[in-house]
Amino acid sequence: EAKKIESELIIVDWNPPQNKLLLREALVLPENLHYPTVRVVEVPPHIHQRYKYWEKRTMHGAVAVNTGIRRARGQFVVLMVSDAFWSEELISFISERKLEKGYLYRCDRVDSEINLSSEKFNTYKDLLSKLKDNVKVRNKRIPIPELKGFAFPQLHTNACGDFQLMHRDHVNMLRGYYETEEVACTFIDGFLSFAAYASGIKEKVLPDEMCVYKIVHSNMCVVRYGKELILFWENLLAPFFLPNTLRELIISKFRLLFGYPKSRYPLPVLS
Repeated sequence: EAKKIESELIIVDWNPPQNKLLLREALVLPENLHYPTVRVVEVPPHIHQRYKYWEKRTMHGAVAVNTGIRRARGQFVVLMVSDAFWSEELISFISERKLEKGYLYRCDRVDSEINLSSEKFNTYKDLLSKLKDNVKVRNKRIPIPELKGFAFPQLHTNACGDFQLMHRDHVNMLRGYYETEEVACTFIDGFLSFAAYASGIKEKVLPDEMCVYKIVHSNMCVVRYGKELILFWENLLAPFFLPNTLRELIISKFRLLFGYPKSRYPLPVLS
C-alpha cells in the first residue's frame, strides 16, 4: 500500500476444517486498501479427497499453489508463503515497475529465528529489523555438480520456492508447479526453474539486499548448521546417478535426522 503497487493477493484456503470459521471469515484485513486487492479461493474437502494419501496429509501444496496461479490477474506472478517477508529493497524494486518479460527473477532466502507469538511490532520496518538481527542462514546459490560429463546450468535453485517471479504468460505456459501425489517430492520448485530455463526464460538473480526473510520453524526443509558438511553426506549417500525417486527417499530420510532446524519458537497459526 505504501509503495502504491497495484497488486493482488490470492489466498488459497485448501481443505478447510469442518465446524470452524472459513479463512475469509477469520481474516481481519486492513480497511481502505487502495492498491492491493485480496481474494480467497476455497478448495473444499471433496476436491482434496481426490488425491492419494488425502487422509494422511491436510494439504496438497503444489496443487494449492497452482490453484492460485491459474486465477491470477496480474502481469507478473510470484508464490508467497505466510512465514516469509520481503526486504524493503525488494519491495522498492518491484514498485519501480521495471520487471521484464523473458526473465525468471530470483533472490536469496534468509532464515531468521524470532518469536512471533510473544513479540509485537508496530511497523513492518520494525519486523524486518528484528529479522535482520536474528539471521541464522543465508541460502545462496549452490554449485550443481556435473553428471557423467554433463554440465547442468548453474541455476539458483537453493530455497527457490520462496521467490520465483515471472510473467504470467511464462508460468501458465509451464503449467505452474509440478504436481505429484508422492509425499517426499522436495524439489518441485527446482523443477520450475529448470523448465523455465529449458523454455528460453533467463534467470536473473537480484542483489543480496533484495531478499526474502523466512522465519525458522520445525517443518522447514533447510539445513541450519553445518550446511556444507550435510550436503557432502547427502551427495555421498545419494549420488546423482541414482534414480530420482530413490535419491529423494534417501535425502528425505537423511534430512529428517539431520537437516531440519529445531526452532525454539512455534509458528503462530489460526486456531
